[in-house]
Amino acid sequence: MSFARFRTLSALPFAFALMGHTAAAQTAVTAADYARAESRLGSNTSSLVDHAVTRVNWQGTAGDDRFWYRDTANGTTTFMLVDAARGTKAPAFDHARMARALEALGVRNVSAGNLPVSEIEFEGSAFTVTMANNAYSCSTAGAYKCVRQSAAKQNTGHEEAVISPDGKRGVFIRNWNLWVRDTATGAEKQLTTDGVTDYGYATDNAGWKHTDNAIVEWSPDSKMVATFQQDQRKTGMYYMVSTNVGHPTLDAWRYPFAGDKDVTMIERVIIDVDAAKTTRLKMPPDEHRSSLCDDVSCSGGWEDVQWSADAKTLAFISTARNHKRADLRIADVATGNVRDVLHEESKTYFESGYSDSEFGKENWLYLSKRNEILWFSERSNWGHLYLYDATTGKLKRQVTGGDWDVAQVMRLDEATGNLYF
Repeated sequence: MSFARFRTLSALPFAFALMGHTAAAQTAVTAADYARAESRLGSNTSSLVDHAVTRVNWQGTAGDDRFWYRDTANGTTTFMLVDAARGTKAPAFDHARMARALEALGVRNVSAGNLPVSEIEFEGSAFTVTMANNAYSCSTAGAYKCVRQSAAKQNTGHEEAVISPDGKRGVFIRNWNLWVRDTATGAEKQLTTDGVTDYGYATDNAGWKHTDNAIVEWSPDSKMVATFQQDQRKTGMYYMVSTNVGHPTLDAWRYPFAGDKDVTMIERVIIDVDAAKTTRLKMPPDEHRSSLCDDVSCSGGWEDVQWSADAKTLAFISTARNHKRADLRIADVATGNVRDVLHEESKTYFESGYSDSEFGKENWLYLSKRNEILWFSERSNWGHLYLYDATTGKLKRQVTGGDWDVAQVMRLDEATGNLYF
């Protein structure tokens, strides 16, 4: 199937303030000029536009044809849930009852028309919302009730786990090693045993951002996880002292500086969860980078890692520390063999999407059923999509073109070749 047909989900409004001053007349710019230009910025004009569709998010479960988006009118925000297969849409939940449920947990400054929600995940009559980096599990069965996930973790004494697609298991970090927990029984099993201090599995440490969360990518059949063993044993320390009333606190973490001989590296692995077997990919260690930011995890997941539909191969991008080089590779899960598929290099900076925008997601896709790669590049000075053969790495065709950017690939139907962005 070709990608001759493509559809734009929405037009993206941009406000530009143009000033006709020449370089020689820059001193004539007044405070009033700056104030007038500022008044035209998106932060000051977006409220003047009603029903601008933003934050479109498809549900991640295979076969789920629903997506949610944020609709704002007259200063009131409504989160809408759309069933694309049935052609229906409705509010995702009762916003007033949702606000009361959150207020009961002590969440402040929320109202029916102002719920600062950044993410929503639906599962039957239950859903999870994320606000200000806190996740809340909510149920609409009977009276609305929400539970803060981090609080639940503290009450049970359990480390926070990354749940498998079938919901039956979750993996988590304990003492620098990866473990798995049965979500029904709570039974736990250790998956790796050679993790040690500063050389642990799935560890989330970019330096400036460091958490206890596990960075993994579950296979679609919920049998394996792709992750890494992160080596920062020789990485230098960084120290920060807080500025506050009273005694300051000291925070310390591993963080490489520009010019350091030793920097943090990741060694990619695939773990069979049932057998607790680790297959190390046959390739040199990668620098700690993604194609979107200076971390392997930019938006909460593990960007730049995508499984094939049959879970037999794994596609990923190796990115240079200076972001000038990116290599897309495909690994054979059974053997750990890795082959290079395509390479992109930039004199300035390569990104696979726009991490500094509201989209914040990579735009490349591993189309394993078609044996193709949909690739994003700014090689034409505009962000566009290109189609490659996943075996040979040869360019098949340019998919989009023109003096405009593809901001976000939302969905691609591999059967029909229809692309939504």
